[in-house]
Amino acid sequence: MWERIIKKMNAAVTSDKEKEIGAEPIQGLTAHIFRHNYCTMLYYSGISQKKAVELMGHSDLKMIMEVYAHLDEEKEAVQEKLNKAIAL
Repeated sequence: MWERIIKKMNAAVTSDKEKEIGAEPIQGLTAHIFRHNYCTMLYYSGISQKKAVELMGHSDLKMIMEVYAHLDEEKEAVQEKLNKAIAL
């Protein structure tokens, strides 16, 4: 089943030239990747951490906190903001 999904995804995202050389940009698709993507979608949808824990089926906040903290850092764009402040 995973192999069929990966083949369809690769067919959808590869250019004709990449197809000619047999390029397969998507590899190693796992259920874990789907769970991580789901958690990321919850974050960007504005779902609270408490609700995300419930929706993800976790008993505690640890994993959700790690994903949300990582995304908060990206969203915050600290380096970009510091560069802008220094440039002024």
